[in-house]
Amino acid sequence: MKALNGQTINNIEMRVFHNDKLLILNTGDFSGYPSNFALRIKTKKELARFVKGWLSLKESEDIIVFGYQQGNLLKDFISLFKFVEAAGGVVKNNDGETLFIRRWDMWDLPKGKMEKGETPEQTALREVKEETGLKEVDIVRKITETYHIYFDKPPYYLKLSHWYLMTTKQKNGLIPQIAEDITGVVWLDREQCKKAFSETYRTLRDMLEDEVC
Repeated sequence: MKALNGQTINNIEMRVFHNDKLLILNTGDFSGYPSNFALRIKTKKELARFVKGWLSLKESEDIIVFGYQQGNLLKDFISLFKFVEAAGGVVKNNDGETLFIRRWDMWDLPKGKMEKGETPEQTALREVKEETGLKEVDIVRKITETYHIYFDKPPYYLKLSHWYLMTTKQKNGLIPQIAEDITGVVWLDREQCKKAFSETYRTLRDMLEDEVC
């Protein structure tokens, strides 16, 4: 897979991941880029046709989509999916270790869907506690937001995840939430964290690795 490494990209508005593929929605003018990196799209019909084809690809070069007014581009893109919001945490202990979960034979970070009436902060705290067994966790600040598409055939879901940096004094008593297919909860030091990130989802690798490790 070829990425846009080393390229200067301005006005990035939204990065969306599907498996290991990356789609960048942007309002800038990328007509000077090679056609395999940047695609001009002017209407929702064109956008829908492109997205359908892109989702069916097993792998792809990273692609920038640009061409019409920002609000419409993002709104039209989101309207093509079932939209879901979630929140999770990058949890650190007093030893500087980071909390990881093991789910579906992949390293991951604790997160889950927002329930009706919840704020993203409330969701993040609840999900971290439920998935890991931690009793007391504090939010330090918001880190970022990530978008990813899941399911490999229709209906496709677009998930917006809110990520928060958290701290806890608790190190023991971790309990994986088996009902959510979590088979392990562990603290990893910096080197272990870097290794885990080589075995996790590209969404996390691209958007959170610097913050986490």
